[in-house]
Amino acid sequence: MKSGRFIGVMSGTSLDGVDVVLAAIDETMVAQQASLTWPIPVHLKKGILDICQGSCLRSRNSVSLIPS
Repeated sequence: MKSGRFIGVMSGTSLDGVDVVLAAIDETMVAQQASLTWPIPVHLKKGILDICQGSCLRSRNSVSLIPS
C-alpha cells in the first residue's frame, strides 16, 4: 500500500456544509491531520434541494446559484 497524505471532500444529505479532511495514511494507521467545514449558503442549499427533487436546471438558473 502506498502511504501519503490525502484530502477528502464531501457533503452529507443535510447539505449543511462542505467537509474537507487531510489524513495521513500508511500501512498501519490513518491519522486525521486537519479538517474544515465550509457552510453552504441557504440560497445555494435551496437550489440544490430543488434540483434533487426533480426541478429542471437551466443554464441561466445555474449561474444564479453562484453568488456574484
